[in-house]
Amino acid sequence: MKQFVLILFVGFSGFSQTASLYVSAEPNRSEIGVYSLKTLKTEVNNDFNVLVYPNPVTAVLNININEAHDGPFFYRVFDEKAALLLTKQFLNTTEIIDFTSLPSQVYFVEIATETKKITKKIIKKWNLK
Repeated sequence: MKQFVLILFVGFSGFSQTASLYVSAEPNRSEIGVYSLKTLKTEVNNDFNVLVYPNPVTAVLNININEAHDGPFFYRVFDEKAALLLTKQFLNTTEIIDFTSLPSQVYFVEIATETKKITKKIIKKWNLK
């Protein structure tokens, strides 16, 4: 009878997390497969009051920062593979991100000041007009 050993390592770095999976068919045998997965953390930050809508989005995503804070503010948009797609610095507490050219899938929008940040999971769907 074959035994399987499954070991999962998770490491955190900045706003992303990486998981590595090692699979061994027998306990005394070297690994037969290494699989890596990189995803974005979607941590809740109750100290940073940000409204992001609509979700799902079809065209433009609105950002409203609902607290007294002088900019600058930053946003970064990542796809589900953690690739950086869009980034911008802005000074007002409201901003619009244009999603019209992006394909339909899951995105992560990180909104930050110099001291606070929050990441929101956004779904882009096609506008069927």
